[in-house]
Amino acid sequence: MEANRQSPEIETIIKQYEQLTAVSEVILGGNLHVGYWPDGDRGSGSMREATDRLTDLLAEELDARPGQRILDAGCGTGRPALRLARTRRVDLLGVDISPGHVKQTTDHAREEGLSDQVTAEQADVMDLPFPDASFDAAWAVESLPHVPDRVRALGEIRRVLRPGGRVVFTICVERRPVSAPVREFLTDYYDTVNATYPPLASVPGMVVDAGLELVRLTDIGENIFSTMARVKEGFDEAAEDLESSVGLPRERTEKIARYALRFGELPESGYAVVVARRPVTWSSVEPG
Repeated sequence: MEANRQSPEIETIIKQYEQLTAVSEVILGGNLHVGYWPDGDRGSGSMREATDRLTDLLAEELDARPGQRILDAGCGTGRPALRLARTRRVDLLGVDISPGHVKQTTDHAREEGLSDQVTAEQADVMDLPFPDASFDAAWAVESLPHVPDRVRALGEIRRVLRPGGRVVFTICVERRPVSAPVREFLTDYYDTVNATYPPLASVPGMVVDAGLELVRLTDIGENIFSTMARVKEGFDEAAEDLESSVGLPRERTEKIARYALRFGELPESGYAVVVARRPVTWSSVEPG
């Protein structure tokens, strides 16, 4: 799917993302991803500290070296990219289907004096406009749940990685089979947030089907879902302003917050950090 020829469905998703971005940045301390709490509770730190801790955890898994070229697949507003560029001294190119997010990433890079290290382009992760083997590593921070074909997206990331290049991604998962009532809730939740979360047991196969080698898979849900209570509080406080400023109905804002909190409380819910790499040699059949 070309970034400049998007379907009405994609246009709707983009609009919804951009409506939520401003308040999400405030609630999540400048990031669009959840926080990491080492003790498995809300702790005494700020949300900014918690979300930055998750960025740093992923940076450790990525193991990027100074001067390397990194792909950020679904860069959002660019905050994790900027932190990675600053702390690891790497060059980073972010892609996102949202032109608003591309502009924000570009603006934030300029404001922080990192325009020579961090750039952004509008592109679809399922059809990346880059040559084969053009990046040293890649990450996708909470972007794959919104991608219609995750295997295709990971296959594209594999294609643009150099042999041996590492990819790190995060994704909420269903860590075990769910009952019929829980499935009914999850179906409604996924429709509400324009995302789906796979079974944890399916993730290794998804990685292999994309032509990647699985290095490590860790479920850190216990350290993540305490964030949801603060997220709900923040969305509840901002609901009226969102409705007046960006046209996001208060009813939908409150539903997203309520559902996110419930998802985080389910024993079936997990949050996977996945580390994989492009094989150094490729002798089997390419992914379809």
